Amino acid sequence: MVEAILQRHPAESSECANAAQSILPTALEVDDTAHARIIVAENALYIQPKGPSRRWMHHVTVAVTEYHVDVLTGPDGFPQETYLEEYFHHPEAHTVRPVEPDEWATL
Repeated sequence: MVEAILQRHPAESSECANAAQSILPTALEVDDTAHARIIVAENALYIQPKGPSRRWMHHVTVAVTEYHVDVLTGPDGFPQETYLEEYFHHPEAHTVRPVEPDEWATL
């Protein structure tokens, strides 16, 4: 299920918020505290993932158990504690916070 969602929303599509919204119901079946998180640059205009050759204003991932699940990690996810270091240049320049309910319309 998650793999199919990620295939419909590849990194190049810039549809990470749509992917996260689609993944979240499955994540909640595994962990009732699962939620979406947004990654933004702190004191910069964009974030730069290590894989795709794009710059993003933000990135949305799903926090489930101790992992982040998104198009960068694939369906198995990656441990939250080292996620930024693994997938983003200059991880210290990023802020990760929960997506607010009223924020979805702007993502």
